[in-house]
Amino acid sequence: MKKLNKSLPVFANTRPWNELILLGKRKFKTIGFPWKYRGDIYLYDTKGTPADYGFDWAEDFGVRLNQKQAAGHPSCIVGIVEIYDCRSFTDQNEEADHEILLRNPVRFKSPIPFSWPSGAIRIARIK
Repeated sequence: MKKLNKSLPVFANTRPWNELILLGKRKFKTIGFPWKYRGDIYLYDTKGTPADYGFDWAEDFGVRLNQKQAAGHPSCIVGIVEIYDCRSFTDQNEEADHEILLRNPVRFKSPIPFSWPSGAIRIARIK
C-alpha cells in the first residue's frame, strides 16, 4: 500500500468528479470559499450517492464513463492532483462562488481506504 503524506489535505468529491479530474477532463473544482493553499491534494471518493449532474457534465463535454469508472471507489483516496490557483466566479447554477484550478492529476494504482472524519468538514487530514 502507498504511504500517504500526512501534511497534504484530503478533498472529498462525490462520484464521478474525481474520475473526471483523473482523466484530465475536469481541470477545476467549485468551492464555496477562497482557498489560499497551493500544492498537491488527495482526492477522496465519498460513499454518498453519485452526483447525476456530474454524469451530465461529462456527457456535455463528450466524456463517456464506463460502469467501473462511474462506480468509483467509495470511501477511498483515489489519486492526487495539484492546486495551482483559486479564483472567484459567478455562476447562477452553482452554489459555490470560487473554483480551484487543478493540474497534474495522478491516479493511484490501488485506491486507499480512508475514514472521513465525522461532522461538517470541508477538508480532512491523514492521521
